[in-house]
Amino acid sequence: MGDFERTFGAGANIESIIDGINRDYFREQRKGARSHSGSARGGEPKLHQSGKQHFTSFQEAMAWAKRNPGKSITRSPDGEGFVEK
Repeated sequence: MGDFERTFGAGANIESIIDGINRDYFREQRKGARSHSGSARGGEPKLHQSGKQHFTSFQEAMAWAKRNPGKSITRSPDGEGFVEK
């Protein structure tokens, strides 16, 4: 059994796997474009439903953490972006 079969399972279709990865990549790109349209870049981030700061990208989250010593960030529980810890 090769690495590919170990990772994706026996009989996996490489074309469908690549299509899925591309689909996820482009979906993520569209989400990022929508979240930045109409808002000034570098402004204050939105609040997450938990009441904490929400960031759409790691770069935004890191910039915020550097401006706020003692604060930290973590992945958002819903899997989309990052939140203040």
